[in-house]
Amino acid sequence: MTGEEVFEGFDESRMEEHREEARARWGKEAVDESYSRVARYTKEDWAAIQAESKAIVEGMASLMDRDPADPEVQKWIERHHRQINECYYSCSLGSIGVWETCMWRTAASQPTTMG
Repeated sequence: MTGEEVFEGFDESRMEEHREEARARWGKEAVDESYSRVARYTKEDWAAIQAESKAIVEGMASLMDRDPADPEVQKWIERHHRQINECYYSCSLGSIGVWETCMWRTAASQPTTMG
């Protein structure tokens, strides 16, 4: 896929700002690896990745009332970790686990509008 196709819908004038922020937060190596991998995906690859991402988000959202250490929650965290490693960049389970735990605790402390 072309860069235009991958980032369709994004404001081009802000893309460099986002790239620099990503490099500052996650490191140049991880961001460049991710861009390199994504550039090789076909439209079909990207559709499959997006479908898997949606399944992961929905699966995790359905368990937001549980403790992050819950075995079922951990299965979704592992699935998310695996997708990042396979599709974007090499990511340690420790770093994704910390991020997921923080996300879980933040979401649990927020009032919800979901019924």
